[in-house]
Amino acid sequence: MGLLVNNIAELKFYRSSFALIFSLLLFPCAQVCCQHLELKGTVLDATTSKPLPFATIAIGTTYRGTTANAKGNFTLIVPYASLSDELVIAYLGYKQKKISISTIKTPLIVKLTSEERVLKEVVIMPDSSLTVFLKEAYNNIKKNYTFRPYGLEGFYREGLKNTEGQYNYFGEVQLLLQTSGYQYNNEDGSVKILRSRINDFTDTPHTYYYRGPFIGCWGDVVKRNPDYLKPNTKEYTYELSDIKIQNGKEIWVVKLKQRKKPFEGNLYIEKESKAYVRIDLIDSVIRKEVGRSRMRRETSVIYRNINDKWFLQYTNSQLVDYSEKYKRNEMLSAEFSVNKVTLDTFQHISVTDRLSYGQPFALLKNDFSPDFWKGSTTLVQDSSLANQIEKYRLNLSNPDSLKTNKSSKNKRKALLNIITRLGINLGTRLLPYPTKPSALSLTYTSDGNIYNYKSLRFPEFPLLLVTGYSFKLSKRYDVFLNSATSVIKNYMFKSTAFGLRCSFQLPVKGNPLLLRPGLGYSHHTFGQGFPIINQSEILFNGKKYDYNKMRFYVGEKVSTLQLSFSLDKKLKGRKWFYFNAGYQFELESQDFLFLRKESLFSKLHSIKLNNSETTVIKNGTVVTNNLYELNKLYVETGIRWIF
Repeated sequence: MGLLVNNIAELKFYRSSFALIFSLLLFPCAQVCCQHLELKGTVLDATTSKPLPFATIAIGTTYRGTTANAKGNFTLIVPYASLSDELVIAYLGYKQKKISISTIKTPLIVKLTSEERVLKEVVIMPDSSLTVFLKEAYNNIKKNYTFRPYGLEGFYREGLKNTEGQYNYFGEVQLLLQTSGYQYNNEDGSVKILRSRINDFTDTPHTYYYRGPFIGCWGDVVKRNPDYLKPNTKEYTYELSDIKIQNGKEIWVVKLKQRKKPFEGNLYIEKESKAYVRIDLIDSVIRKEVGRSRMRRETSVIYRNINDKWFLQYTNSQLVDYSEKYKRNEMLSAEFSVNKVTLDTFQHISVTDRLSYGQPFALLKNDFSPDFWKGSTTLVQDSSLANQIEKYRLNLSNPDSLKTNKSSKNKRKALLNIITRLGINLGTRLLPYPTKPSALSLTYTSDGNIYNYKSLRFPEFPLLLVTGYSFKLSKRYDVFLNSATSVIKNYMFKSTAFGLRCSFQLPVKGNPLLLRPGLGYSHHTFGQGFPIINQSEILFNGKKYDYNKMRFYVGEKVSTLQLSFSLDKKLKGRKWFYFNAGYQFELESQDFLFLRKESLFSKLHSIKLNNSETTVIKNGTVVTNNLYELNKLYVETGIRWIF
């Protein structure tokens, strides 16, 4: 019996030891598996229990957070390292609330107490005093907003509703936006898609969004720095309409109106720091577009203070358009909530990862799985969208219930995919031939007629008009086709070049700067012109031409292998400024005498220069070949438009 007791004691000891060792081994695994906590909640008014739309939810004083939707609902992924921090919930005009994250039980109901102070009477303030206040706010942008490069990681959603309030389409994206400081007001930034899904509920053609994911720049009113922030008292009127309290500080509400157009809004400015904390705008100016009329646009922008600097937290834009084709109004919406702000610590987004500025999300893949965003901080879908997604997802299991024309949809997407890969450019190039002036004389004998031209001088710096087209094979490589034409009357130059180009992004501030080496083949037709021949008929190369106005050109045809390097700097929108320098390796060259009717698109006729009918004298010496020497170096500059 004693032996049995001892064995049992030993067995218990071994069992407890094994459990302890197993727990110690398992603990690091638990840490790895539980890297985050998913919080869900709703922000309400403590008195009325009404939702507080677009309330800000932040993790302490860190650069992480999210935004509630229009119904006050939110989700937030809290990293494991932040579980001991506080959750800070704030809304303009309400006392902010802090809750220890370790004590939170989800779903969380947060009720904020109003701290709003409404003016009981109209505030009388001289226009000059308000103007001074607005100017101080404008001048304090450099103090209140960062001038350092920063990144915004967040969640973007775009959608199109019909007149019945049902979504025809919506896209959801987790993205990283990299941009420079607020001093670059024309910057579009660089976007990398981290994860995305597109839901297209209908086969009816609809508007494809343009530059939507870049809303973190174009939707940031302070960064865009419009005239009405300066302030522009000639075009806009300003009035102090209200005072609110946020975190114990006064927020002045300044109402602005455009004098001659139906454009108005509210600027919410913190009195102490002169920082813009929120901006709401309404633009009712009707604008005609291709197949649509823009009727109304509403914009809201919310900023969050992090370590004495204000950063974009949330922005949305809603458009009401009238479709001329379908004779109906449609609501287009785009919204972006920032989940994380990064300062100076990011690597520049590479060309292969960077989203093209005009790339529409309709080209991406649909995904209706309910757990697609599991483990991600997202903007909570409104109930109508969530119900519609669920209904459509269930219908996917019954193909007969879906009346869709997949062939038509695929054709539209294929066409759109081609269009968005196209680019055009327009620029000028210096003549790729010697620029020293030379005296030429030409004697041409044909059918008993002798034509003599002497002392023709060539301009030193002739310019060429360059037009070109490109097509993206991938985000890094594209093929190009360029043509160059002379704009000088007594000088004829036509060139065609095609080849392959590669893109590399350089680490600079502001809009992206690309280095684009290229290799191609080019063919030049060059000629120096003589005075116009005014007669009805001439024999040239055995054929008679009855042109009234003709011109002789002495020149050559040249084939080259072209190596080029281009620097492309992104401007606002789809425009890029480029500077291109190249070197040409001559492959073949022959001298010719050309005849052409004095017309831009007339046909060019040619005969080789070393024939019995032609005598050319250059600077007093008879020339039969090697009349010109190709300048192998060239420079070109202009504008590109990328679709």
